[in-house]
Amino acid sequence: SAYFDLDSYQSLIVTAWIPFRDSTIENGCMEMAEGGHRKGLVGVHTCCDNFYLMLDEEELQTRFDLKPENYKLCPVPYGGVLFFNNVIPHRSIPNTSDHVRWSIDLRWQSPERPWGFYGLKPGTIMRSAKNPVIKVDWAVYDEVDRYHAQKKYELQRKGKDEELDEFDTSLTGPHMDKWEVITHSPHTDLPERPKSQIGMG
Repeated sequence: SAYFDLDSYQSLIVTAWIPFRDSTIENGCMEMAEGGHRKGLVGVHTCCDNFYLMLDEEELQTRFDLKPENYKLCPVPYGGVLFFNNVIPHRSIPNTSDHVRWSIDLRWQSPERPWGFYGLKPGTIMRSAKNPVIKVDWAVYDEVDRYHAQKKYELQRKGKDEELDEFDTSLTGPHMDKWEVITHSPHTDLPERPKSQIGMG
């Protein structure tokens, strides 16, 4: 939920995390904070020397009453899947192996609930109770390039009318404006970034 807009906090969003090779402790499997969803809160995250947000361990202990024994490593073999909801604190642990650990996530939610992506791109309905077999119109999905939309959002937010630079290496995303920036890099240290707009579920 830390990456989604505040409206998404009203929705149950189920994620299926699928590794493309064995996910192990050595190559950076997932770690879940067991019971961290029970209070219905979203922790205060910080941002970002890359695209990803950070959640301090002290925040888990004070806001969620979690202890180290609540942190569960979740190795998943190739062909397996890990399911979790949008309010359970989770992360990938560091990859200390000599290879990349590839994975994808798929998400499910009610099509009647907010999509969670700041109005930048509509969701794609894959099935519904009334129509369990839908032929997805991928042309509609492809009409909006999410990364292009994020860059455009950033320019509009700063009140600039500029052409998008295809060689721009800055990383942007609405979630970066939602939390306090405490670490910096040339890719994320953008001028005029507003103060954090922290929202709790």
